[in-house]
Amino acid sequence: MLQAGGWLCLAVVHPLNSAGKFDDVAPDSAFVIRGSYVESHRYEDTIERDGLTMTFHSVHRSMETYLGALADAGFVLEALREPTPDPEHVAAEPAAARWQRVPLPPPTGGEAGIALPPPGVANICSGIPWG
Repeated sequence: MLQAGGWLCLAVVHPLNSAGKFDDVAPDSAFVIRGSYVESHRYEDTIERDGLTMTFHSVHRSMETYLGALADAGFVLEALREPTPDPEHVAAEPAAARWQRVPLPPPTGGEAGIALPPPGVANICSGIPWG
């Protein structure tokens, strides 16, 4: 339970990642949303790694839906970070250049961090100090 004066740190799949995808791995590849970004819908991702197959069942929601739910619950948003790859990462993995135009998913998927720490407090999700 979150105590009065406490703070919340959460991470969600960025809605762009569940709404669309790049046509290919080229740096200038088109990012295409074939359905709706604003309407909620169920989807699933099946991923294979190290011989294991995992299926993740999720619900796409817009950023407005997430932030509206937090505001309706009385939270105040102090920061929203949508990272993009740095030049060193792009040099090592050229396909990452396409993510310099839209929010970057984490190495294994697609999260954007939403954190609500008090001023001057480190973000425990990433260890990066805010402010």
